Amino acid sequence: MKSVQTGDGLGNETLSTDVAFTMLSNGRRRQVLHYLKQRGERVTVRELSRRVAAWENGVTVDELDYKQRKRVYTALHQTHLPKLAAAGVVDYDRDRGTVALGR
Repeated sequence: MKSVQTGDGLGNETLSTDVAFTMLSNGRRRQVLHYLKQRGERVTVRELSRRVAAWENGVTVDELDYKQRKRVYTALHQTHLPKLAAAGVVDYDRDRGTVALGR
């Protein structure tokens, strides 16, 4: 099985190709990774969900309504961030409500 190198460039951390494709197969997960890469720092799940919801709805963050924000927040919190964290792609602190790119 092939693998994809992640992390510090020393080859210590790898994802199988299947896991990498699974993580990237969902648009929301791709948007999460894109935003975290842009920011380069730990962000709140609230901030992340607002940005992803704005992209999905083609509006600014300020134009989002409650349902648009809540739908994305719930999906990220319950599904996407735990999956990305289990694969080691992100560091998700569920108790603090923060997320950052993993190693």
